[in-house]
Amino acid sequence: MGEEEKNQPQPQAEPAAEAKPEKEVAEKVSEEEFASILSDSFGDFSKLAALLPSFKTADGDLVRGVEWLDPKKDFQRKEFLTKKNFATQRKLLTERLKVWVENLSKSENIDDVRKDLNEQATKLETNLEKNMKKVHKASRELETTYRGIDKFFANAQQEPDEKINAYFANVSSEELTNPDDREKFEQLTKAIADLYREWSVRDCFAMAVVPGYLGSVENIDTVARQLGLPNKVHIMTDLPNFEKFEEVMDMLEDPAYANLPGIDNYKQYVSVFANYILARSANQYEDDDMWIPPSAAVAGKMYQGDTTVGMQQPMAGFKHGKIADAKYLRFRANQPDASKINEKGVNPMVNFEGTAVAMGAATLFTKETFNIYSIRRTYDYVYKTLRHYLNKQTFSVIDQKFIDAMRRDIDKFMKAISGGDNILQDYRVEIFADEEMRKRQEIDIKVSLNPKYPARTFNIEFTAWNEDNQTKVKDK
Repeated sequence: MGEEEKNQPQPQAEPAAEAKPEKEVAEKVSEEEFASILSDSFGDFSKLAALLPSFKTADGDLVRGVEWLDPKKDFQRKEFLTKKNFATQRKLLTERLKVWVENLSKSENIDDVRKDLNEQATKLETNLEKNMKKVHKASRELETTYRGIDKFFANAQQEPDEKINAYFANVSSEELTNPDDREKFEQLTKAIADLYREWSVRDCFAMAVVPGYLGSVENIDTVARQLGLPNKVHIMTDLPNFEKFEEVMDMLEDPAYANLPGIDNYKQYVSVFANYILARSANQYEDDDMWIPPSAAVAGKMYQGDTTVGMQQPMAGFKHGKIADAKYLRFRANQPDASKINEKGVNPMVNFEGTAVAMGAATLFTKETFNIYSIRRTYDYVYKTLRHYLNKQTFSVIDQKFIDAMRRDIDKFMKAISGGDNILQDYRVEIFADEEMRKRQEIDIKVSLNPKYPARTFNIEFTAWNEDNQTKVKDK
């Protein structure tokens, strides 16, 4: 290298930079250290857990608290933080913790935080109460309907899983009796009539329950005349939800309601009930208790009675008319009160030794025999059964052999349902077809039934043993 090159300045090497790790490694904290840190920051974990405990919602759902994050309970904490079945609970707890963080970060003054939270809680409670009142008011009618249905099944079933042959129409009494729109009433009537008009009447209806008041005597008559009588279906319905016995009598003694009971044949097919049953007490968002019409519960009792003691036995009185799952009634009705209501053709519910009891088996028909629903229903059962049998005999040749065979079959059936504990006391059957009738392809069958009547009144007479000084006491 020449002198000139030596005299040129040479580049100097940069000092080596200090080597640094590519990424800082965080210190791993053990479970014990985590518990210690948590204790140093918050004190005893149990005190923190007490501030955010688990609780149940109004629907019964459990919302987990921070006790499930206790570092000293390793298995429980890991289960809660990792298992899928706790996903919803983790989300709810996260929302609760966010609320705490949000409010605690607003101010360092705990009194200000407490005041702000109290104001928020008051606003939320006011809004909740307002909305809950609206919800309960809007759903009250629907709940009343479902609780009435529940009372029907509670009285119809002998066992919890027993099948009940019941059908439901999604129509209110107001819609059913709307004079300006009879479509739903006609649809319901047609559905019932179609089954009754079949050759086989095994599946036809026996009762139709219209819970609550139908609005007027005219509406009750319309349902009985157009739905009950033509299809031999017994209508069960109610008076309005009166609070007092006096209100019931004010209505029944009003001249405008004088024609509620009567002698028209269709009135045999309707029974009306009074004094509503308590479904449940009012909650904090309601002003009144919830009361349900008794007709559905009594209808359930009648359904069960048909298959146990028999339809000849009215589901009325202390022995047979006790309503299951019902204890409280709208008003108390003593013996004179119940008798006054019953004299108007209405069946009252009474409290008898702490039990709700149906104390009446009347129809709105005022003449004897068919003023009792058990007798009307017994006649209809016999009629439907004979009609079903005779429909199977159609177009058989009319001769003495055929007539004798029919007489034997009918007599066998009638004997099976008569006497003893059966639905009839006695019967008489006549079958006749003269020459002219045979030419017209006709046979006369006359059936006379002697039904079983229930006891409603006991006349007690006490007479002194000394006939010279008799004392008579009558109590009816």
